[in-house]
Amino acid sequence: MPVSVLKIYLSCAIILFHDFQCCIGTCGEAEYEVDGQCCPMCGPGFHVYRHCTDDTSTTCKPCSTSTFTNSPNGLSRCFQCTVCDSSQGLRIKKECTFIADTICKPREGYYCIDQHKHSCRAAAEHSTCKPGQYIIQQGSADTDTVCGDCVGETYSNGSFSSCLPHTQCESSDGVLRWVKRPGTHSSDTECEEIQKVAIILGVLSGVVIVTVGLACFTIHKRKTESIFAPKTERLTQQEQEVETAVSAKRAPVVTCTETASAPQYCSMRHREERHENRQYF
Repeated sequence: MPVSVLKIYLSCAIILFHDFQCCIGTCGEAEYEVDGQCCPMCGPGFHVYRHCTDDTSTTCKPCSTSTFTNSPNGLSRCFQCTVCDSSQGLRIKKECTFIADTICKPREGYYCIDQHKHSCRAAAEHSTCKPGQYIIQQGSADTDTVCGDCVGETYSNGSFSSCLPHTQCESSDGVLRWVKRPGTHSSDTECEEIQKVAIILGVLSGVVIVTVGLACFTIHKRKTESIFAPKTERLTQQEQEVETAVSAKRAPVVTCTETASAPQYCSMRHREERHENRQYF
């Protein structure tokens, strides 16, 4: 094949390849396409204010407050900064800048349940161990609290890192104690000194004895007063007449006479007994 013909083929191939690139709109890594033309991108922290033309390059503008772009771009506006929503259990880990979005993290007592790249998008509150359970593993920003159940003669109120053994009420220091309330998995045994119990029982017994004694004395006094108390009831008219008649019968009768031997003598006689007492004057 003549050299001249080969040159013609190569020229045609170059032209076709150039036309193919134009048809598929291929632009460089630092360019963006607009209306079939490749324009230079704006850098991080900027957005496109005016596209390039045949005579001018791209005009860029800085991002406004609470917006950002984190890479070279051909965007007409910047992205809005993410807001860390406290109702979703989030707080700010790193503030938003012109070149980077806000980074959120879980609030204290919460753990992340929706991680996106380096930021958390939603969090949940740590679980709380119930009475009768102990904390196997404390919750973190990435994991929930892990709880375990108490077994045997142990207990926990839910905040212990391990279950504690129940207190033994038997004497260990010379003081006698008894079990006031048995222990459970959620509470310890309650003990009380026997000496205190004896004092309480003694006081209660004394109170009972004094109360019973006062009651008996009061009852006896009332009975005695009812026996020896004078009659206060008024006699009826009939009873008064009977009493008057009886008194009249019992009154003595005095009789006086005069004789030759004795100038005057008197005799006293009871109506019922008919007994005479004579007295000379």
